[in-house]
Amino acid sequence: MTVKKRTQPVQNPAPRKQAGTVSAKALVDAVVAAGGELLIETGPSLTTNDVAKRAGVSIGSLYQYFPNKEAILAEATRRVNESFRAQLLEIVEGAASAPEKLDAALELACSDRYGDLELRRALLEHVPRSWSHTLIAQSESAIVALLSQLGAEIVQWRSDRGLPLPAPDSEGPSIVFFMVRGAVQGALLYRPELLLNGRLARTVRPHVVALFSGADESAGDPPPGD
Repeated sequence: MTVKKRTQPVQNPAPRKQAGTVSAKALVDAVVAAGGELLIETGPSLTTNDVAKRAGVSIGSLYQYFPNKEAILAEATRRVNESFRAQLLEIVEGAASAPEKLDAALELACSDRYGDLELRRALLEHVPRSWSHTLIAQSESAIVALLSQLGAEIVQWRSDRGLPLPAPDSEGPSIVFFMVRGAVQGALLYRPELLLNGRLARTVRPHVVALFSGADESAGDPPPGD
């Protein structure tokens, strides 16, 4: 009887090196895009040969930058996480009012503006958060820090207008993050249309406002931008 040798799981995949030239960056971009497409189409059974063929590059060129398919998927995940973090940073550090920033942050989180929805669903299903190159954990910490900054701005905005202030709650930004992330991931898996029609952002907004301000919008809290 022939005994099949078990393939050991890849523990912490990452690219071999960064692309340094325009042509190299184009090659890496093509490989990452092809890996994402194939993950959507075939799941984790994709191979590096499949990716190279889809990307239109040689397998040797692919291996210059990625040692395995897992490293390609880790890079795809990192790009999604970094895109969201960068866009959220731009919102929080912008010149809009605190309520306008909150609305913009929710609209961003509950949208497809930081990655194709099918790709994000496939990455969510198949890429472990333990792969450090994905920056999943680091991104989460950065996002909670930005939410803390936004929460402080909302408190100041309310104070300037003589509105009731929430009781101090150091865990509020983390709870907001957990709530919105859970809603977005659930929509990705089961109801992705909610991320395209604005329904999810509108539904979670009152709960986020309540956590940040201690106020009930239905009781006459001012609309965003006042």
